[in-house]
Amino acid sequence: MPTNTPSPSVTLIPTNTPTSTVTPTMPPLIKPAQTPIKTNISNFNGPETGYTGVLGYRFQVNVDGAITGLWDYSGGGTKTLKLWDSAGNLLGSTTVTSINGVWKMGTFAAPVRITAGIYYTVTDYITNNWYAYEYPSYLPLTYGNVSLYDGCYANTDRFPSYPTDCYTDHMVHLIGIPDINFIPF
Repeated sequence: MPTNTPSPSVTLIPTNTPTSTVTPTMPPLIKPAQTPIKTNISNFNGPETGYTGVLGYRFQVNVDGAITGLWDYSGGGTKTLKLWDSAGNLLGSTTVTSINGVWKMGTFAAPVRITAGIYYTVTDYITNNWYAYEYPSYLPLTYGNVSLYDGCYANTDRFPSYPTDCYTDHMVHLIGIPDINFIPF
């Protein structure tokens, strides 16, 4: 004879289900790097000797991309190269050990994303050393996706502010010191 056996009851217990978090990633950097000064300008004047301070330039890109490192072309020794946004915030820094008259690149730990239409500044701090320059070359100059706007300098290791420390009418104190390694997206 059949017996009436109670069915086991099921109790649902809510659990925290992990949710996926979307982490923004950088697009793959597969296009060739653009180095506007290193690639396009080779007739440097100088060298000027005995300078201590920051030399560099202000630039924009016309497409979004990333800067993977910075280049130096100056007297020998260890140099600190920096990438700044227009407000003077440091975005990246690298050091290189230069050889007189040879381009040397320092890479960032991770590429620095930059946005089209925004001004950035690249600088190289040198101590009692030489630099080369191009003069007169009137700005802006555009090479590939990069437009160079102002040559900048300051007598201490700091951000050269615009317009106080940057000059649109020429590139003196600009060419042959820092350059960017820009990869467009």
